[in-house]
Amino acid sequence: MTPILAAASHVQDTAGKTLSDDPKRLPSLPWRKRLSSRAGTDFLLVLCLVLVYGLLAHQLDLSEKLIEWLNRYEPMQLDEMPLTLLLLSMGLTWFAWRRITEVSALLQSNRALTQMLLSTQEQERRALARELHDELGQTSTAVRIDIAYVRKVMHSNPQSALKALQDLDDNCQRMQELSRDLLTRLRPPQLDELGLEVCLRELCKRWQDRHQIACEVQMDALPARLNEAIAIHLYRIIQEALTNIGKHALASTVSIELRLSASMLSLCISDDGRGLPASGPDRGMGMLGMRERIECLQGHIQFEDAQPGLRISLQLPLPQSPA
Repeated sequence: MTPILAAASHVQDTAGKTLSDDPKRLPSLPWRKRLSSRAGTDFLLVLCLVLVYGLLAHQLDLSEKLIEWLNRYEPMQLDEMPLTLLLLSMGLTWFAWRRITEVSALLQSNRALTQMLLSTQEQERRALARELHDELGQTSTAVRIDIAYVRKVMHSNPQSALKALQDLDDNCQRMQELSRDLLTRLRPPQLDELGLEVCLRELCKRWQDRHQIACEVQMDALPARLNEAIAIHLYRIIQEALTNIGKHALASTVSIELRLSASMLSLCISDDGRGLPASGPDRGMGMLGMRERIECLQGHIQFEDAQPGLRISLQLPLPQSPA
């Protein structure tokens, strides 16, 4: 199977999954109802325990007996224990509330990232399907027309047949270029064959030619066998940063600097555009995706308003090779 047919088959296979992957069309999840039911049950349980304790304390005078017993140990200051334990319980309650708040914020961030990934996936599928339909479909039709025309005039009009063959060759070249472009968008083939350094330089060159924005790349020599996860995440981060610059930054120059030390890899992407947006869709999903990629590799990323432009700096620890 040729690469372009493989890509077309992949798009057709994934097109059938679009309905099930769309979060807006998924049925409501039952875990929400179970969570609400558990919260209500827990609240009723705590309320019953408090009522039982109140009744027992009223009938047995527990507070008076406790104070009487603690007064026997006044020299050991045990009579101060109730207030100490009360303060401890309040502190633990505050600690639990802070952790719950942090977990809620993290869950909200994860939901936003999931929505972004699904939306990006759908946009990419739509773009691939459109290009396959518009470019590949029309070019295939033109190829069939040229073949039929050559068969018809190859004996009676050789010159016209030669011209049709030239058109056929041009259309085949367009199909090959389309195949290469689609496969590069799905996964850059140079990343496995030639390594990250060559792949990044090729990415920046194609981006510079497309947007007519100067892109300067400076990088240290990278190891031949760089960790695959690090390589693909760095490539996608730089790709996302260049995409955002081309769409929103209104920049004239871009600088990419990649430095390597014994245990750390540092990347700096800067431009001379309009800088970091104060709010809105430009500041959010793309940056969130880059941050998630770096954090899953135990790295750190920072977005700075360089005035002019935006500076993205990240540090990524390199895994230690076995001795």
